[in-house]
Amino acid sequence: MYNRRNTFLIFLLICSLFSCDTLKKSSNKDKNTKSKGESSWQFDNGDSDSDQSSKNASASDSDDATISATAIEMKMLDEINKLRKNPKGYIDYIQDYLDYFETQNFPSLGAEKRAAQELISQLRVMNSLPELTYHEDLYKVAEKHGKELKKRGDIFFKNPHKGDNGSSPDQRVKRRTDLKISGENFGSAHERPRYQVISLLVDAGVEGKGHRVNILDPRWNVGAFYNIGQIGQDPGCWLQLFGYEKKKSESTDSSSPSKDKLTLEEANRLVSKATYMKAPERAMLNEINLLRSNPRAYVKQIEDYKEKVRTGEVFPFVPVDEELEIADGLIRELKKMGPLSLLKPNLKLYNIALSHGEFLKQKGNPDLNPNPHAGRNGKGAHARIVEGTGMSAGGENYQGTFVPMRETLIGLLVDSGIPGFGHRKALLNPIWDHGVCRNFGPVRSAAGPIIPDNWLQNFAQE
Repeated sequence: MYNRRNTFLIFLLICSLFSCDTLKKSSNKDKNTKSKGESSWQFDNGDSDSDQSSKNASASDSDDATISATAIEMKMLDEINKLRKNPKGYIDYIQDYLDYFETQNFPSLGAEKRAAQELISQLRVMNSLPELTYHEDLYKVAEKHGKELKKRGDIFFKNPHKGDNGSSPDQRVKRRTDLKISGENFGSAHERPRYQVISLLVDAGVEGKGHRVNILDPRWNVGAFYNIGQIGQDPGCWLQLFGYEKKKSESTDSSSPSKDKLTLEEANRLVSKATYMKAPERAMLNEINLLRSNPRAYVKQIEDYKEKVRTGEVFPFVPVDEELEIADGLIRELKKMGPLSLLKPNLKLYNIALSHGEFLKQKGNPDLNPNPHAGRNGKGAHARIVEGTGMSAGGENYQGTFVPMRETLIGLLVDSGIPGFGHRKALLNPIWDHGVCRNFGPVRSAAGPIIPDNWLQNFAQE
């Protein structure tokens, strides 16, 4: 994902606006036209709006568990499980979505088509993901925050992921549940679950496809979804909450590497031999492996970073208090994590980063590039990596920076100002087993200053 932490505050505002929903990029007139035209989107959605206020009885027929979710909210759970159980089989629904956009000829058609085609390429190579179980406490978190948003009455100019008391999604979940890790999506414009799922899944116009990353995150095994309804002038608003709940039958952390995984020393030796990467690039990959080898121990580096922020040695271009608060949340997350798989360098993966870096350098003005993950042919990072390496999945972080390598990495890990913490999730994603780093050097910003270091971090799963 793209993070312009070291340029302008206004860019962070733009990111927060885009994060609300993929369809926010259209004008209000376009949005109203789409709402009127939804009845012509005739694939079977399998839900009934008339059941919205009823409870889902089938979910609790065999037990006494409390189910606060309504029928349509349980349909959202069913829809996401349909996708996660069979990603390849969900492609037909994405194609129907594309056909709908073609018929309606919306102004955002081009962006939607590019993002949807990239999504289809991703789903074609995906295996099934763990299905989600309804989680009552998680639902209560979504319900409380959803009611706050409804009362607030305006989601366009204020980050919908931020609570009235300044809380983040992670803080709200950990305050009211036993879940250790979680993710939150907010979307609007679609009452029906399938329409909303596909809109967030395509995620056109959203940096790093953070909504899609959440929906397809292999870590999640529980979920809860709250149908807010209309907020101000924005109809069909939803909150999607995801989490990982350790089952009693699990004796060890499922993300812990097995005995045949790389040790840190072995990974460092492999990186040292990857001389196609420059020395600073190898150092960045070693630093990522240091983080992944022992997330708990890396807390010390985060504490050092916080002190540099306090003293002004690192200027995050968000309020210092906000940066420190989010860094504290990261520390709590790292303290609960086990070791992750270490990353082996890969020449094909590096060549993809090399080519894409040159493309971005030619374009210039990275702070105004609406989607720096789109390549020459419009394909996103996942499609470029899968096609170029033959691996099963890929991801990318992009960072332009004025600070040293370690502070650059920690800035991406803290990820303040980015709803969903997409850069952090990429760095801590347990599925990766290959990685490379590329610094394609100085690029002139729109305001004139030269941004000295522009980093790409590319990841892949074999």
